[in-house]
Amino acid sequence: MPIEQIFILSFVQGLTEFFPVSSSMHLNIVHLISNWDDQGPLLDLSLHVGSLCAVIFCLRKNTLSLSMDDKSLNTISISSIKYFYFILIASIPTLAIGFILVKTGYIYKLRTNMELIGWINLIFAFLLLLSDRNYFQKYENRIKSKHFLIIGLFQILSLIPGVSRSGICFTTSRAMGLNRIISAKIAILLSLPIIFCAGLYTVTKLIQTNDAVFIFHTILALSLSFLFSLFSIRIILSVIERFNVIPFVVYRVGISLIIFYVIYT
Repeated sequence: MPIEQIFILSFVQGLTEFFPVSSSMHLNIVHLISNWDDQGPLLDLSLHVGSLCAVIFCLRKNTLSLSMDDKSLNTISISSIKYFYFILIASIPTLAIGFILVKTGYIYKLRTNMELIGWINLIFAFLLLLSDRNYFQKYENRIKSKHFLIIGLFQILSLIPGVSRSGICFTTSRAMGLNRIISAKIAILLSLPIIFCAGLYTVTKLIQTNDAVFIFHTILALSLSFLFSLFSIRIILSVIERFNVIPFVVYRVGISLIIFYVIYT
């Protein structure tokens, strides 16, 4: 595998994992428009593990604390153990369905269906816009357990490439009235159990292989993805409160139009 392919894939994964634009879709697009061989699901997983390491790093720096603007409430940090419980419980549905899809092999069929990805991406781009406009209900200041549980259920949809895991988490959070910065942080934090399990799977597969070159490529991809993911987290947390999601929506619509042009012509 060319080093430049690993660099591009790491850049794409790291930059798009925490933006509401579907990182898996972008990895597929790289494969679609290039002459490179398909990188395979194992390398994709290692790219996601790099993003996981970036989230853990940000947790250590306390840049992902969940705080509320309501002056009558105390600031609540994600270091509180009960929030870890909420995150774990909210991730169980996605982990369970994801395990079934992997075992049946259906996840790989979804991964290569660019027509489906294009339409799904377009639909959920407009849902993202509607939720951010808050047409559904008034804002809530308090972070409740129900928020995590409902977001966790909708996160199942992220198993379909084009939905965007962070995008559907952000969409659901905004639809329930949470502000943008909290919605973005919840979307980032809910990636922890999902990507952690993917990381365990990756490590298991790497132990089983004797291909030193592939192991090197995997470690390199993970490291580069970690660096780009750090940059992505810092960007999303700094801009999401000041700007709305229209740029992301316009971008996603444009990506879908490009996909439609390629597959239909």
